[in-house]
Amino acid sequence: MKKTSLFLVNLILFQVLLLSGCKKRTVAVKTNVNSTINIVDFKRPNSKGKVYGKTPKKISMSKLKGKFIRLSSKGYEPQNWVFTDLISRKIDLSTKLEKVVVDENLKNKDKKEEPNNIQEEKQRKAQEVKSNNRLARMIMRSYVSFTNKKYRDSFELANQLASLFPNLAAPLIIKGLIFLEQNKKKAARISFLKAKNLDPEDKDIDKLIGYAKP
Repeated sequence: MKKTSLFLVNLILFQVLLLSGCKKRTVAVKTNVNSTINIVDFKRPNSKGKVYGKTPKKISMSKLKGKFIRLSSKGYEPQNWVFTDLISRKIDLSTKLEKVVVDENLKNKDKKEEPNNIQEEKQRKAQEVKSNNRLARMIMRSYVSFTNKKYRDSFELANQLASLFPNLAAPLIIKGLIFLEQNKKKAARISFLKAKNLDPEDKDIDKLIGYAKP
């Protein structure tokens, strides 16, 4: 159903990459359209954060401690990216922002029906925002617990996420990262493969599967 893909596009939700271990580590960010880069604090995930510039741009990893990157451009769905330094690897982030889809049928509805339709649409969007915010909070809490090495808390939150949103790849990715950190490569690989099955278009999961090879 379209809502599942909408969750993934809007939240995007916090894709996790394994990052390089040089002294001066940087992330080279490129997008298909000129995009604004905001650096947002984990503690205030719904804030605008600080504007860091436009793509393409290199960002020092030292600026991303306890923070994530938000990419945005007018008329396109925003994306959030989280990085962690578990494994030595140089990162070149090249991503494609998707255009906001406008339902033309809603535009062409009879004006007499417009007040009711607007009210219903507002209620639907409010519910969707509420659900998305809840999902974002749970993912953020699970990831923050993971980065603080509170693996049991992170794993429990990931399980709750998987139960509430069974078609979402993110909780399986987090569980796989926990297994990987505990050197349980077989379990990590299984989690990443399940995540790939749910989100086959995410090429970054292929990298994680590669890291989990015995």
